[in-house]
Amino acid sequence: MTDNLKYVDFVFWIVPIIRDRDEEESAPERISSVEEFDDFLIAAELLQRPRLARIYVYICYTGPTTVDIIIEALDLKRATTYEDIEELERVGAIKRNDSTRPHQITAEAFAYVDPGGIAITPTVLHAIALREIDDEVAYVHNRYGPGTIAAAVRLVAEYYAGQRTKRMVATELGIKSVEGMSLVGGLERAIAAGSRYDPYFDLVAGEVAPDVETSIDASLGDFPGEAPTDDG
Repeated sequence: MTDNLKYVDFVFWIVPIIRDRDEEESAPERISSVEEFDDFLIAAELLQRPRLARIYVYICYTGPTTVDIIIEALDLKRATTYEDIEELERVGAIKRNDSTRPHQITAEAFAYVDPGGIAITPTVLHAIALREIDDEVAYVHNRYGPGTIAAAVRLVAEYYAGQRTKRMVATELGIKSVEGMSLVGGLERAIAAGSRYDPYFDLVAGEVAPDVETSIDASLGDFPGEAPTDDG
């Protein structure tokens, strides 16, 4: 059974951080590519602050982008969005190019894996961020904490790969069946977007990653219909 991880227990077990993924490397070699400890602190911050995580993941998946595009795409309030962008920049989660008009904003994808095999990637941060817009995810997040949402992502990916039932997901997480069933539906858009945009999705979904199929388009709610390009 997957442990119900409390936030404090969860983040202090998370190692190591991975960046600049080389597709030719094996998984153990990638996992041993530890980067700056600052990235660990960024992830810990985003796990605690779903609103910031939502903006970070959007930028990560679609950037370079601008504040106006973010506001329109995510239906955010202008004043709070500027504050959130400043906070994300302060903690080092995003970069803003002040030489462009309007300013171009980018965010780099990263991943890390705890000793228990739970990976934190943009897909997981997206799942955490869904607390802001999905009542089912918000309920489980508020009752069990972000660690349970993070642990659920792999199980939900396995469900969408045909390897688990919703009841099995709930049992593994140690939550009520009805909660697990609702959570599987609530996290579908994170799985859909992650399978398309997250360069580290296989660290979340494991060997079932190629078999994941969802019933929604990855653009639902948060993301554009076309995959992001290098020129934005």
